Amino acid sequence: MKLQLKLFALFFVSIYGMLLPAKAQTETHELPPFDEVVVTGDIEAVLQAGRKPTARVEVEGIELDKVVTEVEGMKLHIKLKPGIYPDAEVKVYIVFDELREVRANAGARVVVEDVIKGDKLEVYAGSGGRVELAVEVNVLEQRVMEGSKITVEGYARNQESRVYSGGILDAEQLRSEYAFVRVNTGGMATVHVREELEASVGTGGKLTYYGAPPKESVKTLLGAKIQRIE
Repeated sequence: MKLQLKLFALFFVSIYGMLLPAKAQTETHELPPFDEVVVTGDIEAVLQAGRKPTARVEVEGIELDKVVTEVEGMKLHIKLKPGIYPDAEVKVYIVFDELREVRANAGARVVVEDVIKGDKLEVYAGSGGRVELAVEVNVLEQRVMEGSKITVEGYARNQESRVYSGGILDAEQLRSEYAFVRVNTGGMATVHVREELEASVGTGGKLTYYGAPPKESVKTLLGAKIQRIE
């Protein structure tokens, strides 16, 4: 009888331990050089400028070894290994030297704490991904898809932005000389342009633009909305 009680107690403790969420864990490691970042899944990535590329991974409700931070070529991938992690909280701090591309996919959130400087930068948000950043670049290319959002500020001499499928582009605080914007299928975009605006707004799309560019070419389709604020 006592043996049965001990076995039952041991079984109960084991099951209880399995049901408890994993404790918070942290790991820091160096990374090979990279200039592109792709974050996929329910992860928050915070990007910080520095000379030595590193990753600090903070997790709760999931084991550290389930988080992948790997560089292929010059592209850093941040994602979870295949599996179901209902209680997972994952935050990754990345130190970068230079960035040419930032992508947030499948619900990922990317926050760039320092201004990205350079000649050209590409930013992509898809499947509910979100990107928040500040830039000082010559050319900025942005694509916002599938209920995603990009919030950007700073300066880009030329910006080329495409917004689809209910995506949102908030570039009110981004000063551009030349802006080429395409908004489709319920997408929304806000831009600030000084010299030239070339835009096309499709069904259910909305474009709000600040400034009074001397050159404008705006095409609209059924249900499109245009608002100009000087």
